[in-house]
Amino acid sequence: MKIFYNATSWFWKEFLYGGHIQCLGALSVVFLTSLLFKSSLTWDIFLVTYLTFYPIYIYNRTREASVDFVTNPQRTEHVKKSMRILRILFWVCLLGAFGLFVRFSEPWGILFGAGIFLFGILYTEFFKKRTEHIPGLKNFYVALVFALLVFFPNLYYGSTFSSLFLKGAGVLALFIFFKGVVWQIFLDVKDIESDTQQNLRTFPILLGREKILRLLPPLALIATMPVFFLPRQFLSLFFVLPFNWYTYSLGKRGSYNGYTLASFEMLLWSLLVLLV
Repeated sequence: MKIFYNATSWFWKEFLYGGHIQCLGALSVVFLTSLLFKSSLTWDIFLVTYLTFYPIYIYNRTREASVDFVTNPQRTEHVKKSMRILRILFWVCLLGAFGLFVRFSEPWGILFGAGIFLFGILYTEFFKKRTEHIPGLKNFYVALVFALLVFFPNLYYGSTFSSLFLKGAGVLALFIFFKGVVWQIFLDVKDIESDTQQNLRTFPILLGREKILRLLPPLALIATMPVFFLPRQFLSLFFVLPFNWYTYSLGKRGSYNGYTLASFEMLLWSLLVLLV
């Protein structure tokens, strides 16, 4: 019974702290693209997306465990206790993703997947540190990676890029990019102390916690505006705004639950569009 409890506890902590929510968010972006263009997706594109993103988060969590301790002590404790298994999972997922890409994807899809993985590693090793000199760089960088996923299905299956696709995909990518930036700024609020120690120039540090939390609601509204140029069912994405504002209110009260809930936002996008 104790073994079962320990295993269940580990899997739950790994789900919360291991980047799995963000990986599911990546799947949601891919799924949103299929809803926009009414195209069907095969199981392999979802699995390969997950297996590409998860090693990126493993790499980031293990490399930054000591720094994260300041603002995320529970996550750091979990990561340090799980170093051995996380290293194994890193290589298992990487090899699994490689095998799936070779078996199912077209060449441009393989290059795109390799590029996303490289971008993820470079974020930890290079671009995040550049935020010392370029304010908010890590916010724009992460948001751009998720926005580019809109084009992944076409590259993966080797479909042609019609002007209609580029127009619709471009608008959806713009929405994801803007919302991703606002999302990342909010998550940076909880990391003010650790980011200050690393001399990172994030917007919550530059503007102050209270001011940035006041600015986030109107920024979230502005970031949602591109959905006006998408099919009617995508207007349901405006219903994500009450969710955003609720998480910001939790953040104002100092509740970590606000940041945890905010991590589920991309999953909520697909659910809202699917239900309309």
